[in-house]
Amino acid sequence: MASIQAFHKIRDVHENDKLAAQKTYQQAVKNFEEIAEQLYLGLKKKEETEEQLHEKITGGTLTAHHFAQMQHYITRLDQQIMQLQPEVNQARNYMEKCRRKMTEAHVEVKKFDKLIDRKLKQWQDSQKEIEKKQMDELSLQQFLLERNR
Repeated sequence: MASIQAFHKIRDVHENDKLAAQKTYQQAVKNFEEIAEQLYLGLKKKEETEEQLHEKITGGTLTAHHFAQMQHYITRLDQQIMQLQPEVNQARNYMEKCRRKMTEAHVEVKKFDKLIDRKLKQWQDSQKEIEKKQMDELSLQQFLLERNR
């Protein structure tokens, strides 16, 4: 039974590792979503600005100064987008790494759960076997006592 308690302690350590990995993964997901949302908003702003520019060009209501301003704004958005794309990829890779660690930690906990279950079953089986032997011994002693009377 002492070995089962040791396995429980080891399982608890792995469970704590799993919980820490889950927390890290959740933070990584949150970070990825924040950066990805920034990228999405930048792309959306660029698309909207390009549509406005196109509408003003086709409508003939665009001045050269306004055209230059919009082009400069689109260029700045492009720079922001180009800067955010590697950050998004890095955040995605980190998130995947955290997910793999969380999965590995979960597997470790499951391994110890199964190991504990097996050890407990073995212990219960051995207890039943001991009980059977004791019952056989008692029966034999009672038989011998009855016979000697």
